[in-house]
Amino acid sequence: MCSSDLALVVHAQSLRSMLAHGPIRPAPASLILGLTALAALFWFGSGGFMKWAAAAAFLITLLGLRVYLLWHSQHLPTAEVLLTLGLGFFGRLGFEYLSGYRERNLLRNAFASYVSPRILKEIFAGHIQPGLGGARVPLAVLYCGLRDFGARTASMSPHEVIALLNEHFSGLISAAYRHAGPVDKFSGDAMLVFFGAPQPLACPAKHALETAQEMLIALAAHNARLVARGQAP
Repeated sequence: MCSSDLALVVHAQSLRSMLAHGPIRPAPASLILGLTALAALFWFGSGGFMKWAAAAAFLITLLGLRVYLLWHSQHLPTAEVLLTLGLGFFGRLGFEYLSGYRERNLLRNAFASYVSPRILKEIFAGHIQPGLGGARVPLAVLYCGLRDFGARTASMSPHEVIALLNEHFSGLISAAYRHAGPVDKFSGDAMLVFFGAPQPLACPAKHALETAQEMLIALAAHNARLVARGQAP
């Protein structure tokens, strides 16, 4: 028994003795065990308004039961029950937060090559919702590919081809992301980008043209690196 509980019992016993209700006895161990088991159930179920309301109702009921038993000469220690309640309730909230954080990271890594970080943020915030009926919106589509890609890579190893594409696409993807252009797909050396969805744009064609300009600049830098390494642009 902690010092606070001991002080409470001493004061309560003094009051009860003055009121001639007899000495205070400990509450049945089975009652304490049952309340502790009931508090442990708060681990189950996702967090929400109903769970917060249930926890508040449990605390109020526990306080009322303690006062009631004290009036009937029984002391109900609540430290174990409250500790179990806190571990179950807040432990579950922490578990759900970590699970959601891990899931968001997995989704972010899975779609990082297709959707810009800004659009991913909008999706996670719930500002972009999928629709079953579809909608008619103005779009601009940008398609690009490498010239003579088949002939160039005929004598290259798979590792060299992947390294070439990764270096090439990294600059193009960055240009698309800066102008709100999600990457629709990659197909060998080709890349398809569209503008105007899922994030609406006032002038999708303007974003596509500005992206194409930046892609040409990125391509020039890539060619300069290839030439410096003794490779054909």
